[in-house]
Amino acid sequence: MAVARVDVSAWVTSVYQMQKLMYNNYREPKGSFTHSLRDTDIHLAATLHPVKNTSFHYRLHKYFLMHDSLRRLRSRLSELQRQLNDVSDELKVITFCVSRRRSKMY
Repeated sequence: MAVARVDVSAWVTSVYQMQKLMYNNYREPKGSFTHSLRDTDIHLAATLHPVKNTSFHYRLHKYFLMHDSLRRLRSRLSELQRQLNDVSDELKVITFCVSRRRSKMY
C-alpha cells in the first residue's frame, strides 16, 4: 500500500484557516456568546458554534443585521460625500468663470 506524503505546514495552515471560518466559542461556558461581539475572529467566521439558546441566536442575528446595515449606510455616505465634493468643485469652477467674465465686462 502506497502512503502519500503531505507537506505538514500546508496542512496546518488549512486547518488553522478552517478553524477561523468555523468559530467555536471556548471562552464562555457552553459557548453562549454573551461577551462583546466586536471580536474580529467572529466577524471573519462563516459559522459560530455553539449557539444553543434561542435568545442568543436572536442576539447574534440582530447584531449582524445591524452591522450589515451600518456597512451599507457608511458606503452610501461615502458615495454621497464624493458626489458633494464633485458638485462643490464644479461650482467653484463655474463661480470662477462667471467672476472672470464679469471682470472683463467692466
